[in-house]
Amino acid sequence: LINGTQLLLDQVYDSIGFNRIPDEILRHLVIARVSQPRSKLATVDYLKSYYDEDVDLNHIYRYMDKLYNTQMELAQQISVEHTRKLFGGKIGLMFYDVTTLYFETAQTDVLREPGFSKDGKTAESQVILGLLVSEGGYPLSYSLFNGSQYEGFTMIPMIDEFKQRFNLGKDFVVVADSGLMNKNNVTLLREAGYNYILGARIKSESASVKQWILSLEKVDKACYNYKRENGERLIVSYSDKRAKKDAYNRDRGIARLRKAYKTGRITKSQVNKRGYNKFLEISKDIEVVISEEKIAEDCQWDGLKGYITNTDLDAERVIAEYHGLWVVERAFRVS
Repeated sequence: LINGTQLLLDQVYDSIGFNRIPDEILRHLVIARVSQPRSKLATVDYLKSYYDEDVDLNHIYRYMDKLYNTQMELAQQISVEHTRKLFGGKIGLMFYDVTTLYFETAQTDVLREPGFSKDGKTAESQVILGLLVSEGGYPLSYSLFNGSQYEGFTMIPMIDEFKQRFNLGKDFVVVADSGLMNKNNVTLLREAGYNYILGARIKSESASVKQWILSLEKVDKACYNYKRENGERLIVSYSDKRAKKDAYNRDRGIARLRKAYKTGRITKSQVNKRGYNKFLEISKDIEVVISEEKIAEDCQWDGLKGYITNTDLDAERVIAEYHGLWVVERAFRVS
């Protein structure tokens, strides 16, 4: 047998508490998934070749229904209890993000519908997967939403449900990207009494706030606080490294524009043919000019990044916690 990983992961599986779920097939599937992530068919061969475990493929398919219908709640409870134990009985930070999963079909139903696809699959139906992850990347919970749902509407219902299911207080901080934020979401978070750290859309702030941001001294790793009337803080940081990256990306983009539109006109051949754009016709070429004024305006924002929070954490800690969002991206890849 080549079952060293099985011997080790059996101990981990039991220490987390998943042995409270009586089906040994779950143990085999979990350990095989960690050791050698493959399809269910290939997993059957892997279990036989490496661990000499005879697991029937049809048994696996039937077990998936059983797991979903009767054991999923217990599995999530065990996972959350383990995570709370790791962090001294508290969740602490709760990161939220979404991705899309597409199907190789245009067929739709109450769950699968076309929507904004992160994979660029505009013709296929999809679902939206929301994932809650703790500090360190421990998955807490997930939910599936209709594929046409605006991703910003998925966060509050999922956090509310998670808090109620596991009898959590409000001793955790919700961390989310600016892409999920709108005024309604922020208001709901505040009214529900949640603590939060969110990415800010500083270019969409009011004229007076934008004027304050652009007046800040651009010193590397400097942080500035702006106190709002509702008790929130807008934290703005500046980074030389980020400024160089912003300038580099813009210069590359402008170079492509100058090359593509050096004649000063958009022609029919330059309209992409993706999706239903194939039905568009341009009867006359359109004159275009690259605006140097807009380029200069954009340069002013190089290196600046904003965060919104209603916590008492100092600015450096807020920024450090927000940058922990990468653990959700890793959790999506692992899951």
